[in-house]
Amino acid sequence: MDAASRGEAIDRAVAPGVLAGLVAAAVMGLFAMIAAAAWRHLPFTTPLREVAALANPALAASGGPRIEVGRDLLVFAGAIHLAVGGFFGALFGLLARAGRLRGRAAVGGGLLYGLGVMAMMTVVVLPAVARLSGAGEPISDLPSRTGWVTFTAAHLLFGLVLGLWVLLRPTDVLQDLTVSRTQGGGGPLTR
Repeated sequence: MDAASRGEAIDRAVAPGVLAGLVAAAVMGLFAMIAAAAWRHLPFTTPLREVAALANPALAASGGPRIEVGRDLLVFAGAIHLAVGGFFGALFGLLARAGRLRGRAAVGGGLLYGLGVMAMMTVVVLPAVARLSGAGEPISDLPSRTGWVTFTAAHLLFGLVLGLWVLLRPTDVLQDLTVSRTQGGGGPLTR
């Protein structure tokens, strides 16, 4: 397989991974919103309000998730969450492709991946983003504020959705995808 074909095969693994990551992030976000309302007895939009502190660090200092946040900031927070989910979905797609994950192993791999994402977010990403944005503790301490059980369950759910994606659509991460070359320089996918 030449470099162009290899690049196209990787693109075909990344694009579905981004989409799967967006879906997984949406499911995770809905779970976090339900958990905020059901267990934390906070407004349904609390997870989005907490992330909105990235755009406006004054939110964290002036009352946190209970204060009124404009719709624009909530959309911004949701977009950040989905973008991060898309990134981690693409990465999972590449890892599933490289590891040739199939069947139940894909679901187990997805669950472990969700825990790995949680660890990376807790130890590296959230503290760095909190420092860089000026949002501070409301972002860096998000796992504790959310509750570790809820935070862990949300990330397991994210990984589960990614694992189910590979279980249900294994052709999205096949390694042997190649492009048949015709005289026009391209052609249909062959398996």
